[in-house]
Amino acid sequence: MRTLGRLSSTSVVRTAATLALTTLLACAAGGLPKWKSVPMPLHDEGALQIKRAYDTSFPVRTLAVADGKIFTPPGNKSGIVFRHVDRAGLLSEPQQFSSIGRQVRALAAASDGRVWTVVSDGTQVVGYRPDGTAQQFALPSDGEPVKVIALAWQQSRSRIWGIDRLGHRLLLWDTDHPEEPPITVGKRGRAPGDFNHPKDLAVQPDGSVVVLDALNLRIQRFDSDGRYLGSLPADSAPPLERPLLIAADGDGSVWVLDDGEGVLRRIARNGSTETLLWPAAPPGATDMTFDEAGRLWIATPLASRLYMYD
Repeated sequence: MRTLGRLSSTSVVRTAATLALTTLLACAAGGLPKWKSVPMPLHDEGALQIKRAYDTSFPVRTLAVADGKIFTPPGNKSGIVFRHVDRAGLLSEPQQFSSIGRQVRALAAASDGRVWTVVSDGTQVVGYRPDGTAQQFALPSDGEPVKVIALAWQQSRSRIWGIDRLGHRLLLWDTDHPEEPPITVGKRGRAPGDFNHPKDLAVQPDGSVVVLDALNLRIQRFDSDGRYLGSLPADSAPPLERPLLIAADGDGSVWVLDDGEGVLRRIARNGSTETLLWPAAPPGATDMTFDEAGRLWIATPLASRLYMYD
C-alpha cells in the first residue's frame, strides 16, 4: 500500500483562518482572491506525492481543468475565475471568466474554452462561450423536481453529463442544442443502470462515463450514448465503504476517494486495483480531477486548500 502522507489538520485550518482576513479585505476592495502556494514535505519513495498545496482562504468546493487552466468559483464572490497552470503545477494570478450573480455549485470545462456550471440550488445549468455569452440549458420535460450536483464534459459526443440527485438519474445534454431537454438515464433502484444517490461522475478517454453510485456501493460504466456497460470494481476487489468522489486519468484508470476506508483507490483498465492511503486530515474533499499532465487536483474546502498530487 503506497502512502499519500498525513497532514496536520490543526495547522492547515489555522493557516487558512489567518489568510482569510487578508483575502476578505482584498475582495472587498474589488480584487480577486489570491492563493498562497504552500510547500509540502516529501514522503516515502514510490508514494503518490503531494507536490503542491494552495491556501485558497475561502472554501473552493468545485473545480474544472481544461487547456492548461483551472476554473473555480472566486471564493466569497459569485462567478467563475481561471488560473493558468504551468508545467510545474504553479498557478498564475486569477482572471475573471464570468461574473454571474449566482453561486456556482459544479463546473465542467472544454479545451475550446467553453465552461458549464450549475448555479443556485441546482436547478439551473448554464453554458458560457469564451466571449462570455451565456446559454441556459433546458431541464427534463417530465416536470419532476431536479437538483443537478455534478457535471462532466464528453468531447467525443459534444455532450454535458450531469447527475440529478433528486431523480437518481443521469442527464445528457447536447451542447449544440441547449434548448432541447436532456436525455435521462436510470432511475432509483438497484438494477443494473439504476442508481441510489449517484454522487459523482467522470468521462474516460474512450468517451465512456463512470458514475459513483454511492448508496449501492458500486461504480457503473456507460457508453457515450448512455447504454449500460457494467460495474466496477471486480468482485474480487475490496468493497467500497463510503465513496465520495471519482475521477478518470488519461490512461483510462478510474480513481475513487473512499472516505469510509480513508483511501484513494485506482482501478486500472485491466480491472486490477491499487489502494493508497488518503490523509486522515484534512477531511471533507468535495471535488477532484486530473489535468492534461496527469496530475490529480483535490479540493478540500473545510481546510480552504487545493492539493496537487503527482
